[in-house]
Amino acid sequence: MGEEVQFIRQELIKMDSNAVVELKNKARQNDSGKHRYCFHENENAEMQEMLFVLPHEWYTRPHKHEHAAESQVVIEGEGYFILFDEWGNVSETFKISPQNNFIYRIQKGLWHMVLPISEQMVIYEIRAGKFDHTTTVFAEWAPKENDQAGIKRYMEELIEILGGME
Repeated sequence: MGEEVQFIRQELIKMDSNAVVELKNKARQNDSGKHRYCFHENENAEMQEMLFVLPHEWYTRPHKHEHAAESQVVIEGEGYFILFDEWGNVSETFKISPQNNFIYRIQKGLWHMVLPISEQMVIYEIRAGKFDHTTTVFAEWAPKENDQAGIKRYMEELIEILGGME
């Protein structure tokens, strides 16, 4: 799964503030600025439980999960959760942080993305289904991850819609 993903294989998994600091430090060591602790047994487990770090203004291409809802809990940091309609128009946004909408659940089939605005965000996620990128459908109306110029324009548009960022 690469340097960004680490499976925690213990009978009892406990995470405290020291574990979060370690996770954030591992993320800083990766070129992407991301790192993920997986609590499920392996990539084929039917339930995914993950604690992960996203860096400031990380671009996650808008996507949907056609076969599973997902729940997320913001442990640290802040950002925006953005929902889109089928054509890529922003339909709803809300701030996420430990103080604002720290837990949210999204039904399957809804286009969405997280836009971190703090240096790092730490999020706990639970989702049914395998840890497999084929279960995620990426929006054709949004720039691909390798389109740096397109991403820059797209992020500027989203930030304008959000009313600017701190």
